[in-house]
Amino acid sequence: MLYIQHNDLASFVASIFSQIACSIEESQRIAHYLVSANLSGHDSHGVVRVPRYVQNETRRRGHSRPRS
Repeated sequence: MLYIQHNDLASFVASIFSQIACSIEESQRIAHYLVSANLSGHDSHGVVRVPRYVQNETRRRGHSRPRS
């Protein structure tokens, strides 16, 4: 089993959202809540949702894929 420190995971998730033009504050807030969901045992509402949220946000903003 792979173990990742929650701070490292939150930083990684925040970096993903900042790549799709979310502000740093918004990216950190999203990451905090997703990682907190995992830590609380609500894995279906945690970081597993990142791909779907990125997909939804890029569609909403009219991008075909995340900015690089």
